[in-house]
Amino acid sequence: MKESGTTQIPITIHRFTAAVYRAFPAYIATVLRGLGYTVTIEDIPTGITDPISPALAKDQIFTMWGWVPDYPSPATFYDAEASCRAPNPNQFCDPEIDALAKTAYDLGVSDPNAALTKWTEVDRRLTDAAAFLTLGNHRRVDVVSERVGNFQQRGGFGPDISQLWVK
Repeated sequence: MKESGTTQIPITIHRFTAAVYRAFPAYIATVLRGLGYTVTIEDIPTGITDPISPALAKDQIFTMWGWVPDYPSPATFYDAEASCRAPNPNQFCDPEIDALAKTAYDLGVSDPNAALTKWTEVDRRLTDAAAFLTLGNHRRVDVVSERVGNFQQRGGFGPDISQLWVK
């Protein structure tokens, strides 16, 4: 870490004040301090529930939100975490990467394979830029009766109830 020259950059971890959110930021701070970083933890003021609130407009490189796809496309991840065209909790914006993402969007209908190639390049550039670090993925388990049929999962949003049938 010292060779990278990044230990001189102070890190601030924002956390919500609810007890359920307190342990994880403390753990991350301990790990980062062990790597040689100077880390402070700041509570997010009561009343702020939006992680992309202007009150928190500081660079953030990781988020507790994880990946939850809205629809089956790489764009759903890009929009939520790195787009210059939409607010994102990381406050990250790279116009060059954004232009590449726009090309990927535009190819999505006319040439889906070329679009996926472009999205792969977007992913590599975001990784190389260390734009953000997602600390986890949400898992969901749905338990249904043997009487339920045609169970269909909708990405991170649970079952599509309109498609279920019950004996």
